[in-house]
Amino acid sequence: ALPVKSVKDLSEVEHVSDHNRPKIKTNIKEIDRALGGGMRLGELIILTGKCGDGKSTFMSQLILEALEQNYNCFAYSGELADFQFKQWLDLQAAGAHNLEWITNEYGDDVYYVNKPVTESINRWYKGRVFLYDNEIIDRKENETEKLLKTIEKMIRRYDVKFICLDNLMTA
Repeated sequence: ALPVKSVKDLSEVEHVSDHNRPKIKTNIKEIDRALGGGMRLGELIILTGKCGDGKSTFMSQLILEALEQNYNCFAYSGELADFQFKQWLDLQAAGAHNLEWITNEYGDDVYYVNKPVTESINRWYKGRVFLYDNEIIDRKENETEKLLKTIEKMIRRYDVKFICLDNLMTA
């Protein structure tokens, strides 16, 4: 019989043992257990929930965990400006012991990372974590296609292993 295009004989698919595949640990025991030891490279994980449920915060924490495990990262944020995304990640990267605060005019404490700590974090990020620049507009190219091409380039040129798309609805 003639083969059918886009169909494989399952007997010819290579056996790959899941326990040997590289993984990024979340360092949350229950989640890592549910994922079979962590997030396997090459798999897609979708975080869902209502607005304000902490998806972006959790995603930021996953980026930091991936960096800790020496995986290069790429992020797309359709909701935050670049400086806001960086500030959000910096606050988590710094940790509570490195945060300073001021009290604003309403009596609320506003936390921030001071310049020396920010410079240290920047050295840690350098060449390892990248943010999609969604301010560059090319009217000739579909934005989703442009994002996908950019992701492919980041994987090839910078060995990016962890990709986060924060709000796919905006892409």
